[in-house]
Amino acid sequence: MMFYECHTAKLYEHIIDIQNNKLSSYRKIFNSKNLKEVLQLPEEEPSLMQAEKKIAKNEKKQEELHIHKEIERKIEKNGEKLEELHILKEIEKTIKDLPVLKQDIKEQKESIEVMKTNK
Repeated sequence: MMFYECHTAKLYEHIIDIQNNKLSSYRKIFNSKNLKEVLQLPEEEPSLMQAEKKIAKNEKKQEELHIHKEIERKIEKNGEKLEELHILKEIEKTIKDLPVLKQDIKEQKESIEVMKTNK
């Protein structure tokens, strides 16, 4: 096992380098099973084909995530439009009721006039 005396940030950089197989030394170091477990390294070095499959899988997941976010945006917009539609229907109903309300007001005025003249 290899030990480094360094700052936490430098240790983090070393761990990332080991995970990405980008070592600054001239030859590859041996990674024990315990070190692989701690650093979450794969048991075997991935082949080029495995790496390409993993990249393709990640690209597909990223595309699916993009599609999912686009669907969420559309649903949110549709929800806002549905709210606007509900408000418009309420306004339309109120406008339809206006002639009836005008007639009621007219009748009330006439009733008041009749009451005034009867006094």
